[in-house]
Amino acid sequence: MLPSSSVCSDLQITCGANDLEDVSLTDGQDKLIYTINGQYPGPSIVVYQGQQVEVVVKNKLLSEGVTIHWHGLTQKGTPWMDGVGSLSHCPINPEETFVYSFVADPVGTHWYHSHHGAQRSEGLAGALIVLDRKEYGEEEADQSQQTEYIMFLQDWFHRSSTELNKFLAWGMLQFLRGFDQDQCFAPYFGADQENVGFIPFESVLINGKGNRFLTSMMKESLPWTVETFSVIVNGTYRFRVINAAMTYSLQVSVDQHEIEVVSVDGNGVVGVRGDAVIINGGERFDMLVRTDKQVSSYWIRVTTLADGGQNKTMAILRYEGSDSILPVTEGMACDASRRCLVVNCMFGQYPDDHFTDCVSLGDMKSTPEEIKQHPVSIEQSADAFQEIFLNFHYTRGSPNPFPTSVNGKRFVRPSVPLQLLPQGNGTHIACDAVECRDLCDCTNIVKLGINNTIQLVLLNMDTSRAGLSHGIHIHGHQVHVLKVGYPKYDNSTGRITEQNADILCDTPVCNNASWQNSSWAGGNLPEANLVNPALKDTVLLPRQGYVVVRFKAENPGFWFVHCHMEPHQISGMSLILQEGDGEQMPTPPSTLPGCNNFFSTDDSTDLPKATSLLGNVMSPDLGQVTDSKSCATRSRAYWQYFKTTKAGYIAGICVLCVLNTVTIGVLYIAVKYTTVKVGNNDTTKRHRRIEINERTEPEAFVSPRNRREKNLYTPL
Repeated sequence: MLPSSSVCSDLQITCGANDLEDVSLTDGQDKLIYTINGQYPGPSIVVYQGQQVEVVVKNKLLSEGVTIHWHGLTQKGTPWMDGVGSLSHCPINPEETFVYSFVADPVGTHWYHSHHGAQRSEGLAGALIVLDRKEYGEEEADQSQQTEYIMFLQDWFHRSSTELNKFLAWGMLQFLRGFDQDQCFAPYFGADQENVGFIPFESVLINGKGNRFLTSMMKESLPWTVETFSVIVNGTYRFRVINAAMTYSLQVSVDQHEIEVVSVDGNGVVGVRGDAVIINGGERFDMLVRTDKQVSSYWIRVTTLADGGQNKTMAILRYEGSDSILPVTEGMACDASRRCLVVNCMFGQYPDDHFTDCVSLGDMKSTPEEIKQHPVSIEQSADAFQEIFLNFHYTRGSPNPFPTSVNGKRFVRPSVPLQLLPQGNGTHIACDAVECRDLCDCTNIVKLGINNTIQLVLLNMDTSRAGLSHGIHIHGHQVHVLKVGYPKYDNSTGRITEQNADILCDTPVCNNASWQNSSWAGGNLPEANLVNPALKDTVLLPRQGYVVVRFKAENPGFWFVHCHMEPHQISGMSLILQEGDGEQMPTPPSTLPGCNNFFSTDDSTDLPKATSLLGNVMSPDLGQVTDSKSCATRSRAYWQYFKTTKAGYIAGICVLCVLNTVTIGVLYIAVKYTTVKVGNNDTTKRHRRIEINERTEPEAFVSPRNRREKNLYTPL
């Protein structure tokens, strides 16, 4: 990262406004970060639903592979473009280029981020907005830029995310503040006295800007240290809020203003008004703010859920005509005379003395238009209905200090992407091949029948004292949230007194759960909303509770399901949904790059011999080709075999070569590429920074003449 303003001051160097244009200040603390096109967050991508999107990613990192996941897009028909390293496709190695090509669907507020290792929390992320053509025509799209804002949130740590993950894996969480400190770090606790933060809070960035030094701010520094949203009086503004956090759930509020949630994870809901909204990692909430107050400036507060609200970052809602530099407004005050309302609570209820009520995810309703387009799957045939219990939990007593798992299975990544090699061929550890009681390590794959109605009962139940709520992201699908089950609480303290009684656990860690009332099985769940439930792709599992979601299995492929807290996902709280058999899945492009294990074939070593990932595809007629034969000898042997026994193959290959040549020529003329470069933020050749709300217009409504004159397109 380039020097921040505080470094300039220490070095007695005069820093002008122009100098700061090329600096990623974040929260003012120097740190090496990863960037996209030299900036963080990455440029906002805005497209229309149904557009064919192509993004060219050039990896300029020094020594790491990278992938990009398009969070919220279902990738129907293109599961290999989902961007999960070691599942969708092979990682993009340094200096390699990979073209992501997919259809923009569904509509809504989404985002993109690295899905390889711990890179997401180091800066490789940005907003992805898919607009509805009916709602946003050319004129409407222009107008929306004046009445819509993106608010991209991320918790920010000064240690690298790789280092933080190792601290957790090694059981050294208490030393995260430093080995030389007098007091060890202890997790933060929320209103329900449960863990809401297991890494020391340092700051939250709002559109890449933090303000750890808020008390020493001056007018000249505000544009670089505090994100400001300019509004006019008596307007209505849509804020597309994205939580890209590594670990923290975040609460968003605007002083003296009511908010109204109108969309969750890109899907419309009947408006829910409140004082604040809680957004968990991976979630997106669209909220309306009506600027009907006195002309002034007001604080926008983004806080963690630690009881007391001391961990926060601020932004400014500034009315046009306001002459105040910094707001002087106070946050919401909740008492017996004026109770507060929080949308999307992590728990069932606040303690009595908080004077705060909750609107649960289970209380939200899809709009009539949304449910008409995406009705709840109702299956009459028992053979076409699958109900699957998945417990995302810690396992106490494990020799591993950070034992996250799903049903006691700690996820092991396959060595070759299953989307490229569905049969596996020894590239992963099958869970049925290992003994799994309380905890085991394997590649957990849950098979779904094509066109079946799938009901997932997502649990968060264990006996660990360090447990907390988990935000679960389901790739490749939007799911209806039928029911949320909470545990029992003590009304005065807010503490959990008992696990939810609807679930029957066979072991203390609940690895093979079922309904306590067996009559609820098979889709007979009481109090389930089958009429107009909210539609989401990321859901929060309350501590000692459960969430029931349902979807239709009509998107063949391998799809990742995982906790969106990055340390949990990395340490094993993940699984794969295999939707359909290999022959039912779309065939990846033949040009998609492959990757493989390699073992020595030298008889003089003790290493295992190489095995073909493609299985027994070579005919035994080829015989043994020994290491002593030259490359030319081997080539002649293969050619002789195919010439005499596979003449039809040769003819077909020749025809395909001709067709491919013509196709390549057409693509070269017709396709306009957008380039995304991923690299460390240490380059001296800088792009002009593209602000996160500096949107480009979707290509479908721009003529070449306008493109030249207005320079509407910003190369990524």
